[in-house]
Amino acid sequence: MTDRAQPAELAFAPPAYASPALDSPGRVATVRLERAVGFLVRGGDGLAWWGLYRADDETEEAIVRGIVRDTLRTCAARGDDQDAAWDSVLRLVLHDPPATVARLNTVAALLR
Repeated sequence: MTDRAQPAELAFAPPAYASPALDSPGRVATVRLERAVGFLVRGGDGLAWWGLYRADDETEEAIVRGIVRDTLRTCAARGDDQDAAWDSVLRLVLHDPPATVARLNTVAALLR
């Protein structure tokens, strides 16, 4: 019998918020530069960043994505609740007024 490589075990994952349920109502803030860059989304017990672009590290979109992701990770690591994390992100980026949607999957369809 030969030794076979074993699948890697997850040793560490950064703290994060739960993903929002797509079939639930929620709040959506469109984050912008000159155009929409992505959505900060809350629904049920979830909070997430849904980016519209796969940006390079040198683009404005990548900088905004990094600001949002780093802020969410920092807030999760400190144990901040979703309200505090939501407010922290929206203080740092340009955004449209948050809107309430009946189902988050209507926003997720824009990402396809």
